[in-house]
Amino acid sequence: GMIEITALNDIVFGPEAVLDSSGEAGAYGYWGGGGGSGGGIRLSAGGTITNYGTLTVRGGDGGGCPEDGGSPGSGGGGGRIAVFAQSLSDQGDIILEGGSMGPINGTFVS
Repeated sequence: GMIEITALNDIVFGPEAVLDSSGEAGAYGYWGGGGGSGGGIRLSAGGTITNYGTLTVRGGDGGGCPEDGGSPGSGGGGGRIAVFAQSLSDQGDIILEGGSMGPINGTFVS
């Protein structure tokens, strides 16, 4: 999904603010499903954007498989965050990453 916030002046995200447009995990099965890709966050302000919170566009984890011989799903790709403003003050957390491969019989393999 996509989250878009537009303001004529400033935007401030407090320390408890969370914007999360992450992908869903893949389905569990002999052939595990792939994780969904991360979505997007677009922030547009005529002034300053200040972030003390958390912005996340992580890819979903791949689905697991029950036994050797099956195939776990791959993680989804990370999303995008676009910022349009006169200035940005980021003192919070920004999480942009892909999802992990699903487990085989409950064990994660790297």
